[in-house]
Amino acid sequence: MVARRYEQMTVENFLALDREKLGQKYEFRNGHMVAMAGVSNNHTLMIGNVYAPITPSLKKRPVCCICRRYS
Repeated sequence: MVARRYEQMTVENFLALDREKLGQKYEFRNGHMVAMAGVSNNHTLMIGNVYAPITPSLKKRPVCCICRRYS
């Protein structure tokens, strides 16, 4: 089997896609639309258990030192 080569797309084309109908999440990387991995229930539970204890500490910080959490 031969790997397919897809043409590069622009950011504007990527943002114009109706990604809701694709059934999967994608990210734009180096001119290509790349499928993102799905999230499991265990992952969601684990992230919640990590965020819950640290959120109050993050809210006490001054505005100049805002910490953002990402998952």
